[in-house]
Amino acid sequence: MKAVFYAVCGLALTSCTVYAPMTPTMPLVEESGQLEVTASVQPSARVEATAAYSPLPHVVLTGSGSLGLKLGGQQYLRTQQGELGVGRYWHLNDNWLMNATGGGGYAAVNRQTCAWGCEQRQGKYSKLFGQVGIARIGSFGAASLTYRLSRLQYTEVVNDGNSIPDFGTYRHELALAMRRRIGWSDAWFWQTTMGISLSNLKAPGDQDSAGQTDRWFSAGVPTPFFGMGIGWQPFLRSR
Repeated sequence: MKAVFYAVCGLALTSCTVYAPMTPTMPLVEESGQLEVTASVQPSARVEATAAYSPLPHVVLTGSGSLGLKLGGQQYLRTQQGELGVGRYWHLNDNWLMNATGGGGYAAVNRQTCAWGCEQRQGKYSKLFGQVGIARIGSFGAASLTYRLSRLQYTEVVNDGNSIPDFGTYRHELALAMRRRIGWSDAWFWQTTMGISLSNLKAPGDQDSAGQTDRWFSAGVPTPFFGMGIGWQPFLRSR
């Protein structure tokens, strides 16, 4: 029954693991001095804000934060997360933009999921990540595809009352983002992001240890993500 429970969680947008992915969308800054700010919400009642700024040609600085609150009810995701990064961007031609960014972050998560009964887990993790993305920018919006590889180190993980020794994992994440300008504005836009986060941990079998099983259920289950929000990017190039 527990295996079925976690399979359902893996397909649900809220998932069931300690790991709660931030949306790894590539920034679309195109020139020195340009700023980009976005704010979005996710189905788990989590809000996320991101910012990117280009202080020099082809150089971008990024920062993001995420907050999940317990709004009431038995099922909740409380989290505080932050990331900082630095990267470069290149124009492939007038309509195609490429970006590569590396950085790090930290998160604290407390989650309870209720399906057949309620199960609660919490923990903290630090991360180092590298990502690469490509985007096509048109007159009314843009579409981008981003791949991220993260190294995560988990600490203070508690799975339904059972403490788990510290451990590390890798995550592979793929994100598709669609951006649409609002009306005739060159600065404001809607953005939708969806994707999947996969761990390098293998699903436990009958012969695996209890520790392997706990690590999988705490940090290995595939985790879809989805977010919708609004953004502001002044000084866009005229197209």
